[in-house]
Amino acid sequence: MLRGHFLLLASSLQGASAIVTDVIGAALEQPTSFSSTQTEFTVSLTLQRYLYTGPNNLQQYTRAFNNELTGPTIRIKPGDTLHIELTNGLSAEAFDTSGLHNNFKDFDTTNLHTHGLHIHGTAPGDSIFTVVNPGQKYTYTYQIPSNHEGGTFWYHPHHHGSTAIQAGGGAAGMIIVEDAANLLPASISALEEVILVLSHLDMASLTAVGTQYETNCQNAGGSVADCNEDTWSDGAISGTQVNLVVVNGMYQPTISMAANRWYRWRMVFAAVNAVLEPMLTGCEIKLLAKDGVYLSPAPRDITTGYMGPGNRADWIVRCPAGSYSLFSNQIRRRKLQGPRPAKGPGGGGLAGGGAGNAPFTQLLATVVVTDQGDSQCTLPTFEVNRPCYLVDLRSATASQTVNFRLGPAPTINGASFVSSTTYAASMPVGNVIQYDLNGVDAHPFHNHVNSFQLLEDPADTANNYFRAGDWHDVLISPNGVLSVRLQTDKWVGTQVFHCHILEHEDEGMMGATQITGTEGTLYSVIDEYVSTGVNESSVTVTVTAASTRIVCIIDAADQATADSLLATVSPSFADNDATTITLGFAVISSSVSIATVSVATAVPFLPPPPSPLQPPASSDDTVVIAAIAGSIGGAFLLVLVGFLCFKQKNRRDMKPTPGGAAGAAAPGSRPVEC
Repeated sequence: MLRGHFLLLASSLQGASAIVTDVIGAALEQPTSFSSTQTEFTVSLTLQRYLYTGPNNLQQYTRAFNNELTGPTIRIKPGDTLHIELTNGLSAEAFDTSGLHNNFKDFDTTNLHTHGLHIHGTAPGDSIFTVVNPGQKYTYTYQIPSNHEGGTFWYHPHHHGSTAIQAGGGAAGMIIVEDAANLLPASISALEEVILVLSHLDMASLTAVGTQYETNCQNAGGSVADCNEDTWSDGAISGTQVNLVVVNGMYQPTISMAANRWYRWRMVFAAVNAVLEPMLTGCEIKLLAKDGVYLSPAPRDITTGYMGPGNRADWIVRCPAGSYSLFSNQIRRRKLQGPRPAKGPGGGGLAGGGAGNAPFTQLLATVVVTDQGDSQCTLPTFEVNRPCYLVDLRSATASQTVNFRLGPAPTINGASFVSSTTYAASMPVGNVIQYDLNGVDAHPFHNHVNSFQLLEDPADTANNYFRAGDWHDVLISPNGVLSVRLQTDKWVGTQVFHCHILEHEDEGMMGATQITGTEGTLYSVIDEYVSTGVNESSVTVTVTAASTRIVCIIDAADQATADSLLATVSPSFADNDATTITLGFAVISSSVSIATVSVATAVPFLPPPPSPLQPPASSDDTVVIAAIAGSIGGAFLLVLVGFLCFKQKNRRDMKPTPGGAAGAAAPGSRPVEC
């Protein structure tokens, strides 16, 4: 019988499974990292069988990428073209289960989802309907927009019917989109990073998934022998059925830090059906970003995180000398509706389950902090230059409202998934759409391609983790009923939504929307700024009013020019200046030059007023857009760079956080900025 004590991470050559012993308390290792050095970048991933040896003599065959306990970290830049060559190194099923629908099947068939990236959702891009059978190879091509927000994302298999058993088993890794030059204050950009891929290994749940697969296979006509899927089976030592969280594939590792030094922790919660509430008592925690989008303003003081399956969080962490526990502890009551997990080894496992579940606790890692002579300093509070697909939508007028009632599982709005061409809603491209969500306290809602913005505070004022205006692509909230807004930005075709309890998704708690219209259409409030003008060798920006703000960055057709424009804006430009700024740039060729256009109806950036989408009372404000116009053979070729860019105050005249961090300076002394 198929038994899944559990599934972890890494892969090996077929038939030559690697064994990795998980030593409790070992020094945390960072995943292998692949970084783009050119605009065309290729990464190879192979999904194969792997034998994991964990705590309490556990041995479990699972699957993972590239013979590593955590998939490699992929670092890319805005404007890159990323190719991922995905090889399915699994053996074919003895009995074909592909004909089953909305159930556990195709355990050895795979594909790839780049979770959270704002990219095209159709093949050869981020389509979850691509099928990579055993022994096959498929090359994905992802065009990363040049205005893509820097942030933390992840990748995992997403074949309908085998998502839980593969992604939940540890086949996952982090994607980092690097920040554009000068986007963040220097003190934030310089922070040392710690990568934390938190994989929830829910053995009870996945054992049940495996058992159901065997039943489905036999009901479809397979024999007992044919349906014994040995990719999911015990090793020589079966150990104890446990339910645990591993960090970069390691159980309860040790993270080493220097006292009084700030670090940036990039975290992904790669889980099937759990909520993680990480806390680090005795240390200072500031929330920098959620789901790959910086807060506005950032950072925000918190004491506890709140991460559902698929969520990401970027923390800024500082501790005094000592030893601390990174712990998951349920502070708030939640109703996540998944199977009740088994208790972890040594009493340190996860307890949870359906509505009204028990406390959810586990030591995730030990943090050992030593005095290395660092002095404390305060970090700035700042706002980032956001891309236009992330402009504030709270005061916008939605062209359409779509209701999603999540549950009972496996249904959304009372129906289960039908096909990739059966749509829950049809929406025009380049519009603001409102989603009214009901049931997100029990079922984490995930939307592909386009992130969404919270319109209200979801009853989380005590911890400050959720606020109106925050952006998410997975939402599990203490509130069950919430409204969010998103843009159907530029791409047409099929876009997917689903419950991110992965067993529910495999069983049909998923659907698709259709985005219609002309590819490339932007939200109209933004589209009016995409213009060209006369050829010049530089751009002159004239500010004519004290309240001028630059709003957002439109995708640039040429990244080199875009970077140059951003990098050469005067970093000391203040809001009350009425002056002229010259932006230099590197000419791409003799036929390409810069032009400037002024628009009388400026759109102020928050704060104030409450929305960047409403024109100000005065029409004297000016927003300037830089564009590139080229002439080839006497005809103008529009190579386009549209820039509506924000105030540059967040470069050098950053304001420190009021009062600084706790204990940042001796009484009566002035806090030192980092």
